[in-house]
Amino acid sequence: MQDKDCFFKSSDSFQSMPYQKIQGRNDPSSPSIAGNIESFIQAHDPKYHEALRAMFSNIDYISWVHFYQRLQVAVESFNRQIPDHEDYITFIHTGKSNGWIFQLCCPFLKKAPVAVVETIMNYPESLPAVTELKNHPQVKHVVFFDDASYSGTQLYWNAQALGIDAFKELERTNYSISFVVPYLAAHAEALLRRLSEDPRMKLLNGSIWISAHQIIKKASKQIPPEFLVRLNELYFKNMIPQFKASALLAFLIILKNDNFKKTLYQHLNTAHFPEISKLDNLIQKSQRFKPKDIDRLINDDALIGECRELIKKIKEFLQSNNADFDCNGIKTTLLRFFLEMIKLGKDPLLLDSGQSNRMFKSRTLTLFDHKVADHLSTCPAFDSGLIYNDGEKTGKAVPIFNAIPPYKDGQQPNQSTKIVGPK
Repeated sequence: MQDKDCFFKSSDSFQSMPYQKIQGRNDPSSPSIAGNIESFIQAHDPKYHEALRAMFSNIDYISWVHFYQRLQVAVESFNRQIPDHEDYITFIHTGKSNGWIFQLCCPFLKKAPVAVVETIMNYPESLPAVTELKNHPQVKHVVFFDDASYSGTQLYWNAQALGIDAFKELERTNYSISFVVPYLAAHAEALLRRLSEDPRMKLLNGSIWISAHQIIKKASKQIPPEFLVRLNELYFKNMIPQFKASALLAFLIILKNDNFKKTLYQHLNTAHFPEISKLDNLIQKSQRFKPKDIDRLINDDALIGECRELIKKIKEFLQSNNADFDCNGIKTTLLRFFLEMIKLGKDPLLLDSGQSNRMFKSRTLTLFDHKVADHLSTCPAFDSGLIYNDGEKTGKAVPIFNAIPPYKDGQQPNQSTKIVGPK
């Protein structure tokens, strides 16, 4: 959808826009930020200067004015999609920005939600949604508001728990899960659309809808190829083995989880899974590993081979028997991540990820006035200004951008941005 095709309300003028003081606070061309960038570059070994300048010169800067307009575009697309008579509920997550974003959306919503539910973001469970949906038996629609999504994982797991799991528990059919998000990375969009392939959604005839949005560019597409190698050397030279070791340790940890073992054994025993003895042996071995063992895990070739072989067999079993894990008893994102990866035939141990430039392929140079850069989604320099050398932190930092989000910076919504729906 193009801006010229969208309807903007009269309060869109910059003067009446809430939080107008945010405008330009992360503008790379402003004298203060430009000075920070140059100081940051000079704090590095000269061999990295040219690559760092190339990175900063290719930032995709989203001003507050442009973001606020795109937020209205997303809301207007939602207004056109939802029938006048259809009720919905939404969620505000403790400690996250989506509650603030929802407040900004309220003046432009043609219909307020019948309930705004506060939940915990990182480890979502279906209970808050089930409880609220029981109070509103007519509701078959949950909506998630957010400003941007890079990986899509938080929205994905919240939709699983607060949407799919909740509607399944209530056996409520023909439901909808909507995402009102003005900026999405391509990976995030694909992940959210994949929700529609979930067997539980198909069983109850559920559907997914995503608002009008702009795609967040990948850093690997924003940085000239000749500088990618040098930047990966600077930031991620030693990260790949650590990343793989972390994934391997995580897999061993979930093998200790009683819910995971119960679910796994139930499915595999029912179908007389031939590798059950290997699983027993691996679970016994996993008992001796602790987080402090992470550095030596990546060199334990025998253990890695056993983990990979077991995962391969589980994948073959799932695909050949069209089996599905019931994740209702598994409440942590980590466990569900591994089950989902195995079901999709992907490598949850990340051991096949050999090229270090994947680290920039999964990141972005997109920068917003209103957001604090996430070090997992952007270049580490954007987050804290930490100085690296050959893949190692030096212990020094030259902060560049604002480190406090506006919703935590003492700024309060004006009258037009208060929650208009039920509290």
